[in-house]
Order: sequence, then structure tokens, then C-alpha cells
Amino acid sequence: MKTIPSTRSYSTKSPESEVIVLKVKDASSGTFTCSVLFGPRSCSVKAEWWDGTSTTYAGSNTNSYGDDTIKTATLTKSIASPYNNNDEKTIKIYPVNADGNKVGIMRGIEYSPAIGHRIADCDIRGCLGLYKISLQDNSAGSGSLAPSLPRSFDRHVSLTDFALTKIDVGTSLSFTNCDRLQNFSFAGITSLQSLTVKNCWTGVNNYFSTQIYVSACTSLTSVTMENTDLGI
Repeated sequence: MKTIPSTRSYSTKSPESEVIVLKVKDASSGTFTCSVLFGPRSCSVKAEWWDGTSTTYAGSNTNSYGDDTIKTATLTKSIASPYNNNDEKTIKIYPVNADGNKVGIMRGIEYSPAIGHRIADCDIRGCLGLYKISLQDNSAGSGSLAPSLPRSFDRHVSLTDFALTKIDVGTSLSFTNCDRLQNFSFAGITSLQSLTVKNCWTGVNNYFSTQIYVSACTSLTSVTMENTDLGI
């Protein structure tokens, strides 16, 4: 007899390489603004918007994190009325060459929405070369649920800056072999109960450990630190 796949198998998709998928919800009209890092310098970055249109940004050259191949771009899109605060808008972001073909590496994302706008999800799992992940939710209440954010960062070996504000990552979060991790902060993540940091020996400073900042994580009761110079 032929086996019928479970319902879950139909909806499970592997993340697309070097593509960031950001989903937002809006309680008001205004402008969507998001900053990204990408490379190499021969690339541009493309944003596919929720309304079926797209925009390509040439970006500006920078030398962030000691990498002179990086470019930065600010993505913007007007959010027109009428709007619905339950309407989920999806933005797909990836680097492209002069012909518009996907090529290159995503190096970072920074999104801090306007008051009333919310993050519904952020999928970065196919971008293992990220230096920076900074996501902030400015809405009232306990923050946003981002089910596609990794709960375990064990292959993001380039990750240097990691900051979440009021983004629900579930009850546990772990970092392993993240040797570049220097700026590390959480704020208002009320769901987080346990944090594990292993083999993150940054060697940034011989005298003072790089600090992990935890603010208003009211459920955090377990912190495991092994073979690391990161402090909390």
C-alpha cells in the first residue's frame, strides 16, 4: 500500500540560500524601512514586495566588520491606505548581479519598525554568512512571534552582532562555535527560559569579556556558559 505523506510534509520547505524573508504586520499606514548588508561589491540587492512589485538597490560600499567586499542599502516602501492590522506583508530580499540573477551573500539585516508596525516572522536560515541580525518590535504587549528564527545558532560562524528586542524566540536559545560574536543583547523576550553559549571564544579582549546583555527577560532562569569568554 502506498504511504500517504503527513500534512506537515506538504508545508515544510527548506530555506532558500542567501534569501531573507521578512514578514510584517501594520496597524497604521506609513513607510516600511529596513537596512541590509550584502556582498560582493559587484552585486545589488533586490526586494520583492508584498504587492507583486520589486525594487533593486545598488547600495553603498562600506568596510563593515573588516570586510571590504560589503555593501549596505536601505530598503523603503510606502504602506498605503486602506490597511488592515491583520494583513501580513511579505518582503523577500536577496543579492543579484547586473542581469538580475540571484548571486552573492547576505551579510546582515536591521529592522526596527515604526510604532504600531510588527514583525510577524523573519527567515534567515539560508544565510549562514550573516554578520549582523538586529530585529526590534515596537508594538505594545509581549512582542512578536518569529517562528522561522533559528533557536540554535551553530553554523553562523560569521555572526558578530546579534540583538533582539521583544521578538519571541520560544523558550530556549543556543549559540555554538560563534567565535566572532561580540555584541549580544536581548530585551523584553518574556518567553525565553534558557540560554546556552558554548565554544564562543572571541578573543576580542584579553582583560574584559564581551558582555551578553539581558533586559526584561522575565522568564529566563537557566544560563549555561561553556568554553567562552562571553559574560552575562
